[in-house]
Amino acid sequence: MTEVQLSALYRYPVKSLAGQELAHTRVDRFGLEDDRRWMVVDRDGSFLTQRELPEMTLVSTQVTGTGLTLEAPGMPSITLERPLRSIRQVRVNIWNDSCQAQVCEDKVHHWLSDFLGQDCQLVYLPDVSTPGRSTLCSCC
Repeated sequence: MTEVQLSALYRYPVKSLAGQELAHTRVDRFGLEDDRRWMVVDRDGSFLTQRELPEMTLVSTQVTGTGLTLEAPGMPSITLERPLRSIRQVRVNIWNDSCQAQVCEDKVHHWLSDFLGQDCQLVYLPDVSTPGRSTLCSCC
């Protein structure tokens, strides 16, 4: 049997934004805790990637005990609290798959849209709809 050595551990709380190097983390039934549970989508619900918007790499993410904080050059940091206040759901598209996601607060949408220069919104993928992690979606 081949020995495996872990040399670094990263999680990406928001798909396609900057990741976090971790010293330790929990693993839940979906993988690394809080990994790719948030996603930036356009107003049609299609996910946005660094391929289309390289500026996404400049947005750092920090999962806190109470939510998620985003930071970017020239922008004030913004924090999104959990549980999410919005109960509005939206269908989002990831590659050739789709699932339901929970829409985050408008203040976060404005912040991201201002920084990325494109109308977009942040959504959260709850346990019942996380792509590749439920029967509703089979990607990612």
